Amino acid sequence: MRILWWIDHLGHGGTQIALYQLVSHFHERGFRQSVVCLNTLDDRKAYEQLEQVGVEVLVIGRLKLITGIGLISTVFWIKRQKFDVTITMLFFSDVLGQILSKACNIPFRISAQQSENTNYSALRCSILGLILRWTSKVVVLSKHLAESLSESYLPDNTDIQVIPNGVDVQEHAPSRDSNYLRAKLGIDSSSYLVGYFGRLSIEKGVDILIKALSTTAVGKFHLIIAGDGQEERNLKEQINNLGLIEQVHFMGYLHDVSKLYHCLDVYVQPSRFEGIPFSVLEAMANGCPVVASSLVGLRELIVDGEHGLLVEPENYKLLAKAIDNTVSQKGPTLGRVQKAKSRVKKHFSYSSVCNAWECLVLEKHTKY
Repeated sequence: MRILWWIDHLGHGGTQIALYQLVSHFHERGFRQSVVCLNTLDDRKAYEQLEQVGVEVLVIGRLKLITGIGLISTVFWIKRQKFDVTITMLFFSDVLGQILSKACNIPFRISAQQSENTNYSALRCSILGLILRWTSKVVVLSKHLAESLSESYLPDNTDIQVIPNGVDVQEHAPSRDSNYLRAKLGIDSSSYLVGYFGRLSIEKGVDILIKALSTTAVGKFHLIIAGDGQEERNLKEQINNLGLIEQVHFMGYLHDVSKLYHCLDVYVQPSRFEGIPFSVLEAMANGCPVVASSLVGLRELIVDGEHGLLVEPENYKLLAKAIDNTVSQKGPTLGRVQKAKSRVKKHFSYSSVCNAWECLVLEKHTKY
């Protein structure tokens, strides 16, 4: 069987992590696969990782898309390959990928919806609503997300399947040096370490986290940011204006942040909208306390007060209070950490997620 994956760009982020996980699993299972990247190649390592597992990567590029040359050549390329299944991720991949896949008569067409996408305009929602009528199946990360998207743009009678993100729990061993970050950054043991790992974009709400920490005692917290993105300059300006230059540490984009979770006193996901972020899953698997926005995907992952603390999005005062409670109330925090690790192992393991995707693909193949 041949699978064709579509993605807007190859860079950093949860969608790219999910793509690599699934591609690696299907490669091990003997499937033949190709990936179409519509726009830019932001991360050369991501490209190389895909090629290392025997996946052909076709990067079209913005100029060829605009002129139409890339679309025409892609159509001829798809027809030569004779794919059985196509899977699209993100807006432009959903639109162009589903149109071209249908035009090329790929029989099983799946769209993977990764988050609430509350940033989509009414026009985008209308376009997606029309395009997704052509899909065989829409995969969402949670039941609550399915309900939310059904209210915004999923067509009536859409064939929906819930498959969450997952992490390899076995990779997150507890034998890590918890003093690694303090030694590297020269932070003393009397301060608490707060972490955020991910894209620096407006929807991730890092500015809210910075504002929350500015309301606490200066020097009590140090914020560790691992990631990059278009908001980095604005965030640094905000930090300078709030007088937090000594308390906030930018580490840039890191391919492997697994050794950092054990150094943190709390991991924070302050997003304005979200799916089921890998960083939160990894924090929970690593035994790191979590504070996050009370969003659809995160509520599926965390029961407030049981596996972590959830707060109203954009409420920096409540966020600051939740962070302070997490680091000051050791007993309840430890209890939440233990329940969180068990929850990830039971419901969000890499193996169970990949097996669910494989069953879906094989089910479609059998049906059609």
